[in-house]
Amino acid sequence: MIKDYIIMALVILAVIILVVSLVKKAVKLVLIILAVFIGIGVYNIVVKGRSPVDVVNDYVTNFKYGRNVAGLTGKINTSTGNIKKIIEANSLDKNSVEVLKQENENLHKYKDEFESLKHTEVLNGFHKNYSGYLDTIVGLADNAVKLSANGTLEGAKDMAGKIKGALDSLVSLKQ
Repeated sequence: MIKDYIIMALVILAVIILVVSLVKKAVKLVLIILAVFIGIGVYNIVVKGRSPVDVVNDYVTNFKYGRNVAGLTGKINTSTGNIKKIIEANSLDKNSVEVLKQENENLHKYKDEFESLKHTEVLNGFHKNYSGYLDTIVGLADNAVKLSANGTLEGAKDMAGKIKGALDSLVSLKQ
């Protein structure tokens, strides 16, 4: 009976030590990230001569941009997944043609939303690359809709592979 309590106490002690060490590491990581952001901000203020308000506004703008891009990427992933399912099923009925058209419209809407996102010049390269991948995905979806209007999706398996490849590139770019 006493052995059970001792073992239980040792297990609880081990869990507490593990949790405390993980919390300490998490706090250190947050402090390092915060120090990097503060260091970059101080560099921009001291060396580049920017005002502190502008630096903070840039951080806020880039944070909102990143959050919006992450949300749009999820929506784009869902739409392309639906298009890919229809292409891989290789059967066109009225419902699948409507789904293709709707998802294509959604992709165009997401592209317009992305184009209108505000960001700083630091993120121009990322924005250009993401926009290029998004153009590829939208173009492929347009072709899928055109093929479905003809009543056939023959040869569209290759298109599904290209959509997946472009989406994979888009998702890896986000990280």
